[in-house]
Amino acid sequence: MTACLGLAATPALALSCLAPSVTGSFNAANEREETFVMAVGELTRTGPDTARPDAVQTGEENLPAPYSFPARFSGLSAMADGFLNPLEVDVTVEVSCVSAWCGTPPLDSYTLFFLREDEEAGVIFEADPCAAYSYMTPTEQDLAEVMGCALGDACGGAN
Repeated sequence: MTACLGLAATPALALSCLAPSVTGSFNAANEREETFVMAVGELTRTGPDTARPDAVQTGEENLPAPYSFPARFSGLSAMADGFLNPLEVDVTVEVSCVSAWCGTPPLDSYTLFFLREDEEAGVIFEADPCAAYSYMTPTEQDLAEVMGCALGDACGGAN
């Protein structure tokens, strides 16, 4: 008996992200024009997902669409002396997708966040597929390194 396996030629799709680092996250936020708050703590979901009206909906079947949900941040924001300022704030989590990959917000875990401040929308955490604006379980050394970036020290090859 002979078995035959038919394969269809389809394009290979992959998402290529840089390895996560505190300096990479700092540089991603620092390169933008918007204002970001550096904060360490936990983000907890407080409501359901909603479709993002500002996001481009692909209309393609079986591909995820961007969405957002309300959350609450609890932790410490950065000051010149370090992460010392207590911060409790409502946050809109905006999850973006690239093809089949969506961001995975780090919920209920100790994380370094770069929270975007928006005059109209309030505080926003952008959860993209490459996790550019967060770094999970940072060590004291990681926090000292990212504080150095904020204070003007060399920061992972960019500043």
